[in-house]
This record gives sequence, structure tokens and C-alpha cells, in this order.
Amino acid sequence: KTYTLEEIANHTSPNDLWMIIYGKVYSITPSFISSHPGGPEVLLDCGGIDASSFFEDVGHSEYSREMLSPFYIGEL
Repeated sequence: KTYTLEEIANHTSPNDLWMIIYGKVYSITPSFISSHPGGPEVLLDCGGIDASSFFEDVGHSEYSREMLSPFYIGEL
């Protein structure tokens, strides 16, 4: 499925959090938000936007990148 920026921007709450990373759209679950190593605020700050630069700036490992897979819901 393909989503628009406008659609993604409507999903910014802890119970309904979407973000874009490198053109892919992810729906982040509340359970992952609460257990995120960087804290929930980091994810909530990236809700509804293209978070690619934030994701890259942190220097996520290959394992972290693989962890995105279950949250994938479509393309931008």
C-alpha cells in the first residue's frame, strides 16, 4: 500500500504512531514505544514525519534496522 504525507501526519499518538524511514512507512506499536532503548519521547517526536535523518543520526545497528520489519505497513 502507498500512503501520502497527509495520511501519515494523522498518526502521531502513542496508540497510533506512524513514521517514514527511507520511503517506507512503519506503524510503531505501543509496546515497542514503551520499551524503546532511546525512550518513548524519541519515537513520539518522530510520529507522522519522515524520520530518516533522525534514524541515521543515532547510528542504528543492522539489528535495529531488521527490527523495523514487523512494523512495516507500506510505502510513501
